[in-house]
Amino acid sequence: MVHSTQHLFVRGLTLGATAEYLAAETSRRQPLHLAQGQLDALCGIYALCTALMLLKGYPRARALRLTRASVGPFAAMWKQARELAFVGSTPADLVELVRAADLGLQTQVLTTARADRIAAEAKRAIDAGAVPLLEFESSSWAHWCLVAGCELQGGPVVRALLTLDPDRRAPELAAFNGRVEIERRGTRRLVYRALGRTPVAVRPRSLLVIARAPPG
Repeated sequence: MVHSTQHLFVRGLTLGATAEYLAAETSRRQPLHLAQGQLDALCGIYALCTALMLLKGYPRARALRLTRASVGPFAAMWKQARELAFVGSTPADLVELVRAADLGLQTQVLTTARADRIAAEAKRAIDAGAVPLLEFESSSWAHWCLVAGCELQGGPVVRALLTLDPDRRAPELAAFNGRVEIERRGTRRLVYRALGRTPVAVRPRSLLVIARAPPG
């Protein structure tokens, strides 16, 4: 039997020349990917800002001015985030940044090395209109990416998590620039493939789900 492959993407993500979203303040589609600097360890902050662009419709220019913001939610975030610039972010750090921004968003953290649990929770989050952020590690580094979508084959089982990686170049004619492959149920070892890098074995560490708070 031949199983068809389906891609399920986070709400608000659209495909043009690259991954795009609708900026509510301008009512225009803008590029979603944010590129991380070569010297910093702000991958979690970049992924978080990308999630805020999707969930709140902030224009890209506001996210790019994060380090210079003097008022508003981005200023509140950066006041705490700058202390993490060269040490990296834990799930608790990112949860606290969401709280500091006071945007009416809620968070949920799943900490596990089980790839199938991470994948299933990411799919549930996307189905519910939330945005998941994935933390994973290799033998020598740890990293955060935004989960742009899931790849399904032959039903609801997730075969791969499709990511927007701030440490890779923006996708071209695609909605993602990285792919975390889930080969076997229960495995703790994954293969990460991304634009411009050699495939690497990784392990999941946590999934942070960011969602709009329910009305009322």
